[in-house]
Amino acid sequence: MTTAICIPSRRRPHLLRALVENIEEATPEPHAIYFAVEDAESERVLSALGVPFLSMPDTTMVEKLNALAEVSTERYFYGGQDDSVFTEGWLSAGIAAAESVQGIASIGDGRGNIPTALFLRSYIEDPGAIVDTPGAVAFPGYWHYWSEIETMETAKYRGRYARCDEAVVRHNHWTTGHAPVDDTYQLNLEHGRADALLFRSRRHLWHPEVTQCA
Repeated sequence: MTTAICIPSRRRPHLLRALVENIEEATPEPHAIYFAVEDAESERVLSALGVPFLSMPDTTMVEKLNALAEVSTERYFYGGQDDSVFTEGWLSAGIAAAESVQGIASIGDGRGNIPTALFLRSYIEDPGAIVDTPGAVAFPGYWHYWSEIETMETAKYRGRYARCDEAVVRHNHWTTGHAPVDDTYQLNLEHGRADALLFRSRRHLWHPEVTQCA
């Protein structure tokens, strides 16, 4: 049973070779790696590595992630980050957790950043990870940050969410001092407020205690 490890990336070709090598080293389980990228240099790096990718210039991280969910077919789907470090045992632990709830396992990074999600493909298809967008793994209206929170909160209120502390994919994020602030982080920050407002306007869709006007 294979996992699709899907990475949306925005103009960070310098990270990709080391990331692919890290995934291969930390993931002995059956898997396939897919990227969605924006620039020619990232395409050249991935082509040299023999890694399949979608060319998606001027798209949001969520649009990239949903496109990768659409083209991949593996039993499990993991939506990752291009500034990550995968650790040994992450996938086996995540799969066991996702199977235990027939839904989503949250993959933490041990640093307090928002976790990433490992999905059972059948959960994406039925009932659907997003309540009003069949087949998507994140609501298309988001840029990035709050999309993962909606996806995981939805699974929690359905009883289809498992927190998996044994599975760790470290996020080398600027907020923890592990990366400089580049233009991708800057765009995420600029869109963060709009994403937060969108999240609040949609929360009634999956949260039984929130009204539509909250």
